[in-house]
Amino acid sequence: MDKTMTFAGKINAPNIDTANENVMYSSKQTGAMVLPYQLKTLNDCAASCEFLCHQLLCSCDIDKRVSQIKLLHDCAEICTATAKLMARCSPFTKHMCLLCAYICECCGHECLKYPDHESQMCGRLCLQCAQECREFAT
Repeated sequence: MDKTMTFAGKINAPNIDTANENVMYSSKQTGAMVLPYQLKTLNDCAASCEFLCHQLLCSCDIDKRVSQIKLLHDCAEICTATAKLMARCSPFTKHMCLLCAYICECCGHECLKYPDHESQMCGRLCLQCAQECREFAT
């Protein structure tokens, strides 16, 4: 089965052979768990999106930011879910990272449309998260 994902309403199920799946987080020298730096970025992105979403819900121009607020909420949710899968070494992590990268890019580009400092910072963090997720998945 093709391991690519489509985002037009259909996600192709991955063909995962868990017996051959590499445990990408364990240290060969100590056997200890090593959490990838992407976990920090995912958690930072989720927190930034939640914070900005809360700020925008309390602002006077909320009616002009509906699309941004929806994307911020979706981005925070997908980053949190992706971090959870990554932390428990799920065989679906790489596939989730591709979806997360797509949503983070959409959110980042939407945030960068607005000139306020918080939106600009959040937008850049979302794009960084998208890049790291995509690199992790490949």
